[in-house]
Amino acid sequence: MTTRLHPLSHFSASPQAGWLAPLLLFIALTAMTEFFWREHRLRTLSESRHETLRIAEAIHEVIESEINVAVYLNKTVESYLIWSKGNFQRSDLEPVLADLFSGSPYFRNIAIAPNNRIAYAYPAAGNEMILGMSYPDLPGQWPAIEHVIASGRPKLVGPLALIQGGEALILRTPLTVNNQYWGMVSTVIDTGQLFELISRLAQHPLSDLALRGSDGRGASGDVFLGKAELFAADHVAVDVKIPGGNWQLAIAVPNHAHEHGDTPLRILGWLASLALALMLSWLLMLFRHAHRQVARQKSMLAALHHADRELHRYSEQLESEVLQRTAELQQSNDDLRQAKEAAEAANLAKSNFIANVSHEIRTPLHAVIGLTHVLQRKSPRPDQQECLGNILSSAQHLLRLLNDVLDLSRVEADKLSIVRETFATAELTKQLHAIFDAPAEQKKLDFAVDLAELPEMLIGDQPRLQQLLINLVGNAIKFTEWGSIRVHGSQVGASDSELTARFEISDTGIGLSQEQIGRVFNAFEQADNSTTRKFAGTGLGLTISRHLAMLMGGDCGVESMPEEGSTFWFTVRLGKPAPASES
Repeated sequence: MTTRLHPLSHFSASPQAGWLAPLLLFIALTAMTEFFWREHRLRTLSESRHETLRIAEAIHEVIESEINVAVYLNKTVESYLIWSKGNFQRSDLEPVLADLFSGSPYFRNIAIAPNNRIAYAYPAAGNEMILGMSYPDLPGQWPAIEHVIASGRPKLVGPLALIQGGEALILRTPLTVNNQYWGMVSTVIDTGQLFELISRLAQHPLSDLALRGSDGRGASGDVFLGKAELFAADHVAVDVKIPGGNWQLAIAVPNHAHEHGDTPLRILGWLASLALALMLSWLLMLFRHAHRQVARQKSMLAALHHADRELHRYSEQLESEVLQRTAELQQSNDDLRQAKEAAEAANLAKSNFIANVSHEIRTPLHAVIGLTHVLQRKSPRPDQQECLGNILSSAQHLLRLLNDVLDLSRVEADKLSIVRETFATAELTKQLHAIFDAPAEQKKLDFAVDLAELPEMLIGDQPRLQQLLINLVGNAIKFTEWGSIRVHGSQVGASDSELTARFEISDTGIGLSQEQIGRVFNAFEQADNSTTRKFAGTGLGLTISRHLAMLMGGDCGVESMPEEGSTFWFTVRLGKPAPASES
């Protein structure tokens, strides 16, 4: 009778079996661990790079948007000089320039140079030494100025050192009157203020980004902000279009944080591989011991043979299930990644479209407002004065609508930031009276502001707090035909360093129903959404107001009854200045 040996008998009897199989298993499992770890690291790095590119595009939009403000300023002055045929009057220019400068803290000055000699500078304070200066007498700048004159197009140059001190960018616009070169309009932009504003609006530290391309020379220009190493190939770089050329913006891609986070999982995979290899070695040792007893225990050998076949079948079944689950998981990850990329692309396209359209419309709108101010100061006839007033009112209304749309796009893109600075409570009262006394008097409304319960000095974002008050008071005046408007401020909670302030704006207007209260804070919603509604607007003011209140640690709401008036309220968290030390 022939003895039937187990298929693994020769393998178990081999002296190399004790270490070769566990070693091969350990190598295979370790290779799989390294493969999956590498795939995870590459995917994480790709997501980090994609996120960095999104941030770079957002900063790129902010830079171009803020540079365009200087372009709008030059275009306004250029339009006026062409209209006046080069015979400008200070009394015409200064009110318009004061209005435009008030919204742009990074403007140093604007200079007008007929026949390339500076004859006017605004503001006058701090710029006395450049008056009468001739551009041909500046050997370091004259060749570039000649190039701008020859091209006939605006150009942004710098950063360069100013005669008045400091470093700045200069936007130069050549002016042609009656088909002849007349002179130059130059706007000086403080680089420190501009880059600080860009960092604040983009919510990204300046230390993580770099700009190069002085004088609009793009990649061939010098690095004038940040470190040159950020333009290495493994970082994100985008072009920024400026008048007369372009800059290049670089942002470092973070690629180390996830490695530290994945190291424990990687080590765990190695340890699991080692444990399985040691387990296999131990099993093989037991198998060899059993093989030495096969002659005396044939029944046990048959049982072991059957168990081995079952184990092989189960292993094949398990391997098939693992492969199927792995394929399903990979397909699910691919679908999720494609959906995420499509959603991010759609959101970025929407934000870019809103920002571009808003800024493109504001370009001619600023010129319309500026020129309307100029024409109103020319003593027009009463009918012309009325037409100019209607033009100015419509343009300012359209500008408010555009600002609401742009603010909403910033809220949706999570780009709205809150700053904390010390301000006087009396300034809020003063500004509300300055803005709304005349509209209230025109409608014969009793308008009063009472903030006496609040401390004299507070710490918070005064412009955003003022925007909240202006939105709600403006709504109250718009929807109130008789009676009064009351603004009241109080404290509803306080500590040594902070307080919670509650502002209430009460009116005797048309009021709201419960159904209207439920939807009045939704975007693009108004109490009356009919096509024949009496009061115009985008329906964004209350939505933005609630977002602003929540950003400042509070909330916004309304209490109202139809035909009995409304009380809109909001709460914000504000800081208290530290008391001055006594000498």
